[in-house]
Amino acid sequence: MNKIIPNIDNVYSLCAFFLLIAFLLLNKIKIKLWAKMLFLITILGIVIIVSTILEENHETRETASKTDNKEISISGGESNTLVYNERGKVNVTNNYGAKEAEVVRDFYEGNQYWYLDISDEDKRAIYEVRSAIHKAVNSDDIEYAEKLRESLQESNPLIKKVKDNLKAAIRLAGKDYKGALEAILVRYNGMPKGNIQNRWELAWAIYRIKKSIGLKKTEDIIGDLKKKYDNSDLSYAWLAIPPEDLSFLYRIQFKMMNTPSKERIKIANYLLEEYPTDPYNDHVLFYLKKYKQILEEYPNSIIADRAEYMLNREDFLPSDCQTAKLRIKTDAEFEQLANRFLNIPKKYKGTELTQSCYTMAARVLAGMQDKYLSTKLLLNANKGLRKKTSESFLNQYVSSLTPEATLVFLHILQKRNLFSSIYDRNIISQAISAFDDKKYMLSLDLYNELPSEVLSGSIQRYNRIAALKKIYEIQNSKNSKAKLYEMAMAFKMSKHDSEHAIPLFIEYFNTYAREDEKPKVLMLLAFCYRDSYEREKMVAVYNFLLDNYPHHSFADDAMAEIGVSYLLWGYGSADDETARDWFRKTIDSYPNGNAIDNCYNWIAWSYYKEGNYQESFNYYSLLLEREPLSRFVEYAKNQIPKLLM
Repeated sequence: MNKIIPNIDNVYSLCAFFLLIAFLLLNKIKIKLWAKMLFLITILGIVIIVSTILEENHETRETASKTDNKEISISGGESNTLVYNERGKVNVTNNYGAKEAEVVRDFYEGNQYWYLDISDEDKRAIYEVRSAIHKAVNSDDIEYAEKLRESLQESNPLIKKVKDNLKAAIRLAGKDYKGALEAILVRYNGMPKGNIQNRWELAWAIYRIKKSIGLKKTEDIIGDLKKKYDNSDLSYAWLAIPPEDLSFLYRIQFKMMNTPSKERIKIANYLLEEYPTDPYNDHVLFYLKKYKQILEEYPNSIIADRAEYMLNREDFLPSDCQTAKLRIKTDAEFEQLANRFLNIPKKYKGTELTQSCYTMAARVLAGMQDKYLSTKLLLNANKGLRKKTSESFLNQYVSSLTPEATLVFLHILQKRNLFSSIYDRNIISQAISAFDDKKYMLSLDLYNELPSEVLSGSIQRYNRIAALKKIYEIQNSKNSKAKLYEMAMAFKMSKHDSEHAIPLFIEYFNTYAREDEKPKVLMLLAFCYRDSYEREKMVAVYNFLLDNYPHHSFADDAMAEIGVSYLLWGYGSADDETARDWFRKTIDSYPNGNAIDNCYNWIAWSYYKEGNYQESFNYYSLLLEREPLSRFVEYAKNQIPKLLM
């Protein structure tokens, strides 16, 4: 609208112009006078109405432009920071997902958590102040930083907030600790109590001050300020709880606090005894993991939902070990605990732990022995959930089941049209788990639940499924010898799953292989060890073959492969020389062997790698002279001109 009608005075001129045109046209039209007057009155009325509307719109735009940046405040979001004003909310870029309470770190620690929508000139001015604070070493430096802060132009309310924030930072840098806390308190004075940013900022400053001047002196500062300021966020509790742990406690995606040291536990207990009426003693109890005491003594605590969540979690698993054995044993106990988790979102309306509670409930239900009952309980609890919560709930259950139970559960979900809620990665994970346990047909059944584009999504998965299908085809073979060998070959061809071929080849070697077959089986076994990165076992198999079958046609290949293992997986020039010794030994011991051209090529390449181009040239030349039909001839011909240059 602004672009179409840039100025209200222009609107009035246009209205007058249209009235004049209408009057001239009416003079040329032969109609009665009363009809002409009625037409002009109608046109005039329309013009007046339109003008009035446009004028009101113009005044509204003018008022809005004056108040666009009025009363701006900053609030946290999980993925970004929001700036609110009278016109609504505006996103502020935040690459690290910092919450409201963490924004203050931008000015204390120099981390760029967010970028304000201000001019580059103002940004440079703010940066100058921050730089002066960080470089300050004496009172003159502090005074200079304060002058820079005072000189910041308050061009918008955000700049004013930054300017106020920096006052506390300067006083901290100048070791005016009481003044720093007071600057924070003054800034939030008159605001509604319980502001998380205020609480976190005070906690951060108090903890830092305590580290600088000790517990007792910091206590005294807090005590003096409490007499002057009625601010509930000014708490002795922050002498015990590190600010990062406070941040963990307030995160939407709740994280457990770090385990406190003996010294911090001692301080926390001292504070509880010395200041029994402190408003944040419930936080200290949480830090000490006394969740039950919080629920008994502080039932209306702002962290009661978190305390109950952690209390339930402690009944399920020890807090310091995600994979510990379950503490509960019977199905009735599992059911009771799952219901306790599910009850938290109902009991604490608006709790941010809804997702976490459903996640834990799913894990608890998956631990039940009676999977029919656990599935029934899960699906009943799933009714009425929002899509996102439901998906998370069902997928956590899937990821916590055994592969066998997962397959049954997936079929139940298909009947209830809920299968699409299960993430492909969870089915893949269960298929991998079954495969690792050598439950090959179960693994294939789970893979078959996936769409074709996912099955071929990676070369490793594609090859594994091809191997499993091959094994499925030979499962009913009556020839145990052929069955064992073909299964081993299927896994070897998969390459990434060669470790599954190893026990099959060993069993075949010991049980079915004829004496003339054994060298071949040994070579296959060695290749499987190579693909499984068990290089020492690979070399051991080659040496076993050389010791027991020195005249077999595979003996030269085994000897050459030992040289390759030193060359490719050894360490430094000493191993390169050892590799060349094995290649030369192969050439001398088996002059008519299949691996001779390979040995010449590897020796030439090893010298080239070291920068010894003369020796590299010599061995490529020997390759052309002695092995003219080799598959490496073309490569050698291409290398020789480079070496000559």
